[in-house]
Amino acid sequence: MRTGASIRAIVSTCFKNRLLRHLYSTHSGMGRMKAEVQRYFWWSSLDKDIEDLARQCQSCTVNAKQSAKAPLQKWNVPNQP
Repeated sequence: MRTGASIRAIVSTCFKNRLLRHLYSTHSGMGRMKAEVQRYFWWSSLDKDIEDLARQCQSCTVNAKQSAKAPLQKWNVPNQP
């Protein structure tokens, strides 16, 4: 399948299941998993399958709820313009 300048492989059900099992082991989060898979592969339920996978993964759901917060920085107030 050609999309823009890239070519993606259309994935069979058997290979899709193997690929999803591999993705499950990475715990890289829904967005990153989708981006990586969509770069090289295509199947009709790709988005839904990855969303379902990420929702079922306890590590992914815990990590997704923890947002990285930057520490507060002290600003120097200028005395003159």
